[in-house]
Amino acid sequence: MNEVDRPARWPSLALEAAIALVLQSTWLHRLTFRGASIDLLVVFVAWYAATAGPGRGLVFGALCGLAEDALAMQTGVAHTVALALAGAVCGLGSRFVLPDSVFAIAGIVVAGALVNGAVFWAAMSLGGYPAGLGGLHFHRTMWSGLVDVVCFLVLWSAWAWLRNRQSIR
Repeated sequence: MNEVDRPARWPSLALEAAIALVLQSTWLHRLTFRGASIDLLVVFVAWYAATAGPGRGLVFGALCGLAEDALAMQTGVAHTVALALAGAVCGLGSRFVLPDSVFAIAGIVVAGALVNGAVFWAAMSLGGYPAGLGGLHFHRTMWSGLVDVVCFLVLWSAWAWLRNRQSIR
């Protein structure tokens, strides 16, 4: 079994999620494109789930969503449910793609962003958030998929460059 076949270990996942939470809650949310901002947690959950499977993706998504809900204060459990379901759906893709296929995982990241956005805004509307803003949220979710996949491709490239650099030494 080569290095790519194994999913990441939990300590490194916790570190990635903590860094993503800090970046998102401090300044990353200010970088917007057509109303959509980078959601690193969605990128990390989808990427991990694409290599680990639906069960682990669900657990990692639920833990990341729980941490995000704890910081957000007014979302109830919307992030928890949305990221958990996105992780489970992205994990289903692990049965059909190779874990080192950048374009297949990029498609899974887009699917994760769309599932996360749809479930999050559905949960928020159940909690009393105005449902009449569906068109706006739909467009933001679609643009979020594009922004998140660009972020994933940059992170994948950096990860591959670092991995290849270390293997040369």
